[in-house]
Formats: sequence, structure tokens, C-alpha cells
Amino acid sequence: MQNTINDIEIALEDGILGFNNIIEVTEVFSLSPDKKISNILTLMVAENIKNPVATEESFLTKKLFSISRLKGWKFGIKRYYIEIDKIGQRLEDLTQVGVWDEKQKDIINLKRIDKYFVSPDSYETVPINNLLKNNFNNGSYVFEWFDFDKENHQELLSSPQALQRLSESIHEVLPISISSVSDRIGNFLLQIPSTILMAYFGLEKNNEIFSLTCNIAWHENARKRDLIINCHLSETDNICEGYYTKILKRDEPNISLPIANKRAHIGTVWDPENNFILARTRPSAFISPDARITTTVSTFEERVLTHNGTSKVISVLKPDSYVKKTEQKKIITNWTKKRIYDSSSAELKENRNFVQYNSKGINKNQSKSEALKDLVYLINKYGQHAVWLWDPYLSFQDIFDTLLLNTHSNSIMKAISSLDVPPDSDQTSSCEIYESKALQTISEYKESFTALPVETIKTLNLEFRCKTGNNGWGFHDRFIIFRACT
Repeated sequence: MQNTINDIEIALEDGILGFNNIIEVTEVFSLSPDKKISNILTLMVAENIKNPVATEESFLTKKLFSISRLKGWKFGIKRYYIEIDKIGQRLEDLTQVGVWDEKQKDIINLKRIDKYFVSPDSYETVPINNLLKNNFNNGSYVFEWFDFDKENHQELLSSPQALQRLSESIHEVLPISISSVSDRIGNFLLQIPSTILMAYFGLEKNNEIFSLTCNIAWHENARKRDLIINCHLSETDNICEGYYTKILKRDEPNISLPIANKRAHIGTVWDPENNFILARTRPSAFISPDARITTTVSTFEERVLTHNGTSKVISVLKPDSYVKKTEQKKIITNWTKKRIYDSSSAELKENRNFVQYNSKGINKNQSKSEALKDLVYLINKYGQHAVWLWDPYLSFQDIFDTLLLNTHSNSIMKAISSLDVPPDSDQTSSCEIYESKALQTISEYKESFTALPVETIKTLNLEFRCKTGNNGWGFHDRFIIFRACT
């Protein structure tokens, strides 16, 4: 415990990580039905504020607010400031006794975990950045007290809907997302940003040789010292393809390290004198100076669909067939790689990463329509090369409303069905009916396809399969699968 407090005191010393004179404290708290206060999240941030600030508490919410899923619970957000020389005692009490505020409910199993350094987001996101304040430049050290049992928050954590709604309400006041890092609920975090210098990593090429340069700009009040600069290439298949390190002398503004232009890099600036990281990147991707961005010329043509008296006209994107295969646009890796819990519900819904539909409520027809629209959205967003649709209840009308609306010409589309009857259907599906109906259904589908206009069929690359007789197996889940290339 004492070592932790010493680490914090050293990190807060002027000239180590920066020059800070105040701790900004933001508390998100709950008031239970029995009128007891619990910590939802407390974030302490070391800052340098030139003008004196009042240390009294101020509420960021005009009044306590509630959410529908937690009856009788209230929530609020407040902010205040603690002077640097007084934060040590507060943190010592938190470490020893687990008490931050005597008004708060006791925390059964609060433990301090080892300090860690948090880099800014790159094309990879760092989940804890959803809670930290402005962690944009070099990164920050975080000292954290972890509520391992979360006894005070069982009701909240047992309801994903309540957690999401609380997160959205907090986000209206603070630029944080607690639902994306729900394991931090009940925790206390001290964030100390590294502002003693600014570090920039960049790629240079000279005579076919690549090098990584690191430029350093010290704070005007900093005492310069020697630094260790290292870079390693992010690993693929658990293979390390490069690691480089050099000493940057205190009077040198930059340094260059040889590097193979194969992988994304992670650059680190380390202060060996005080044993602190001063800057660290997340994997950053290089674009080779020789890289070329190629484009394809595309034209539009119409696809006319007619079924059961309904006609639709789809504008189909057709790549220029004259473009050579070697010059065709390459598939670019999606660098965002956002995990579901990294996003708010609004983002998840907008991107169709996670959407719920009410298939049995009074608005089930509207819900079905929204689901179909979202499915078509995903097909047209990701179905440039190939789309596979698995659905045990798949009918021709379903194919007509989904796959045939793919705006990419000759995208490879495969539809797989068990020819099962939907649970809410008035039809029956005995084994005998199923066996006798399978081949008839396939024949009817074929007739429906061949009835489409000739120009429409030219832009389609569709294969339909189903279980017949003893061939194949039934299945119950629904899938849509996209392939990047074929």
C-alpha cells in the first residue's frame, strides 16, 4: 500500500509526468430505495489550472434522475477539486479502509490494482478510454481501486437494459460510456496524463530503406533527461518480426530506428531515470511511400423484380470489366475492429451491430419491416463479393425481399433453407407433407426465378439449396455470412 502511495506521489511531482496543481474529481453515484449512496464511478484527473478553483461540490445534474428499469433508484453526478497535497491521505484511506466518502455505502471487496499506462486510441480502440478524460496525446497512467464483488450494484448489473439506459443518461452530461466497460462500475480511478513532452512517431524512406523517426518536444519547464525509445512491430500469428531500441540523449530532438515496413508498429518513450513511460502509441499502420491508391470505374444498370404483383427497380452497381485483375481495388482491412461492448446502444443500432426486434408485440409488422430494411442495408454494405443467407423458414418472398435487393452485380449469393413452416404459420409441417413438398417447392422457386426479366437474371449469381429426403440436416438458427473475396 505504501509503495502505491509513493508511486502516486512521485507521478504527481512537478517535472515527472507533467506539472499538475489540482485533482478534478467527478463522481457518478446512486441513491438506492433505502436512501443509501453508492459509488457508480469516481474519476480523479490530475490537471494544471492556472486560476484558483473552488473546492466545493457542484452538481452536473440539475436533480437526481431515474431510469425505468430500476424502480426506486436515483442517480446523480457531481464534481469538485482536491488540492494535490491532500489527495494522498484520501487515497490512503481508500486503500486501507475502502472508504472515500463517509456518506457512501461500505464496499465489501475494494482492492487497489497495479498501475497501468493507457495509450490513446488508434485504429484499435482501448476500452478504458471510454472513461478517461481527453486521453488523446501521449497517454496517461491510471491508478485504480477495483470493486471486485460489486455487491452494491447487483440489481443494475443484472439488467443490461438498465445499464444501457443509465449509460445513455450519463453520456448526456459526460463524454463517457460506462456500459462499454461495465466491469469498472463501482471503481475509483486516478488518471495522471503524461504532459512533460510531446512525442511523434513517423515513417521515412531513404534509398529503399525504411526508418521510424521519433521526434520529442519537451515542456518548456521540463528538466530534460536521456530517454529510451523502442519500437516493435505488432505481432501476427504470435511471431515477433522486429524490435528496435535506442537511447535518445537529452540534447537531441529526434532519433531514427531502422524498421521493416511490414507490420503496424508500437512506439514507446521510456524515462529510465524515474521508471515511467512518457508516451506510447497503439498499433499505427504505415502506408508505404510506394503504395498506390487505385480506383475502379463503375456504371449503374437497372434490375427489375416482379413477384405476386409487386414490382421493384434496383440500381445495380457494375464494376468496369475492362479493369485488369492486377489493378482491381484491394480489400482494405477494417481497422476499427470495434467490439460490441465498446459502443453505445445508439451506435450499435446505427451500424446494425446489435439491434433487437419485437416479433410478437402489437407492432410486429413494423418490427418485421425494420428488420428487413436492416438486412438489406447489411447486404448492400458488405455483400459486394458474396452473401450467404441461412434460414430454416426461407421462402421465395424472403429471397425477393433480401438477396435480390443486393445492388452489387454478380455478387455470389447462396440461400439455404430447411423449408420449415414458421411457428406462427397456420400451415402444418408433418414429415409426410415435408417430404412431398420439398421438390415441389424447389420447382416453384425455379419457376419464380425464370419468370424474372432476362436483363435481371444477367446480374444475378444466386444458388438455392434445401434439405430433401434423408439428405442433409435440419437447423434452427438464422445466419447471414459475408465473404470479403472469392
